[in-house]
Amino acid sequence: MTSTPYTAADKEAWLELHADSGLSAAAFCREHELPYQAFLQWKSQPDPHVDLPEFIEIETSASMGSITRQPIAELTLAEGITLRIFQPCHS
Repeated sequence: MTSTPYTAADKEAWLELHADSGLSAAAFCREHELPYQAFLQWKSQPDPHVDLPEFIEIETSASMGSITRQPIAELTLAEGITLRIFQPCHS
């Protein structure tokens, strides 16, 4: 398979067709002779038509107690999304 440049519209059309196909990504790519690794990258890109919230608060069990001010771990994802994990205070 040779490397063919795909436009954003091409990628969106292939992804929609795949969603309606009921096939696995691998089977779909074989059937349509698409580059599998490139297709996986297309699928992993955020959908530009979906507005993601800037902040999502997750409620925890009251038995965990209050949380510290400093996160024990922080992961920054694409598009500026940050996941922070806080250590619970033990009273």
